[in-house]
Amino acid sequence: MNCVKSAILTSAILFILMVVSYANGEEASNVAISTEVEKHFNIDTYTRWLPPSAVQSMPGKVSIIESGGAAIYDFKILDKLPFTLSAGFDYINIDKTIPRPLPAALVSPWINLETKIPLFDIKNTYIGASINPSFSSDMYCFGGKSFLIPTRFVLIYVPNSKLTFICGPEFFTDFNNDTQVVGGMIYKPTNKITINLTTDYPHILYKINDKLDLLVEGQWVLFNQYKVRVEENDNVLLSYREAWVGGGFHFRPIKLINISLSVGGVFNRQLRFHHVGEKIDIDKGFYLQGIASIDF
Repeated sequence: MNCVKSAILTSAILFILMVVSYANGEEASNVAISTEVEKHFNIDTYTRWLPPSAVQSMPGKVSIIESGGAAIYDFKILDKLPFTLSAGFDYINIDKTIPRPLPAALVSPWINLETKIPLFDIKNTYIGASINPSFSSDMYCFGGKSFLIPTRFVLIYVPNSKLTFICGPEFFTDFNNDTQVVGGMIYKPTNKITINLTTDYPHILYKINDKLDLLVEGQWVLFNQYKVRVEENDNVLLSYREAWVGGGFHFRPIKLINISLSVGGVFNRQLRFHHVGEKIDIDKGFYLQGIASIDF
């Protein structure tokens, strides 16, 4: 029921945004950053390998491979309201030698729809909204009880062409009904440096030349939750958290392709079964990551 209420609320807000954007279309071209969107399509993929690490208070080790991909399409409705529609999946493969049963894989297919428009006539200020229907489960519990609709609303302030501030709440309906604050800032002090400290993928790029950038990246994942089978019990809530920091290179071999390769450390790793409060703490280790994007 929470998912249905969230979908109705978000749909209503998106509709209001559409009406406001259509009614104020003349002003949209006079703000700091453009909301003009040409039709654009790209495909993103990633793979992150976390080699075997020991588990606290338990013999054996756990290794994880995280991977996923997305197809992303930018378009406009009524030639005024910009939308981004994306569909993809995230997949976590778990290999373990510990005596505790763990799911062999966690899957999360999803669809995301988001928009951003000027906030009435307030200079350099925007409002954004997104809705992200998804399933999060192992291979046995895929279905209605693993369905949720994370919903995000943000305010965006762009004081100048070098600086952007973003802040707002994200609601996770069902499961634990968690809420988190999302946002951050994007700062471009020079034409060589981009500092992106937003929630989804914090990173810093230093441009060496037109094809190669130095990369520093990090992330703190707190809200990955799944419905899984544990022994004879279905739809048990399992959460997975981790934090990682690393660096590498981002390069463009040709105009339409972007590739990032990085290595770093991963820590604060935990698998938690909420029905019994059991925690499996995985020791810190390192990761190798590759990200590729193709623009059309």
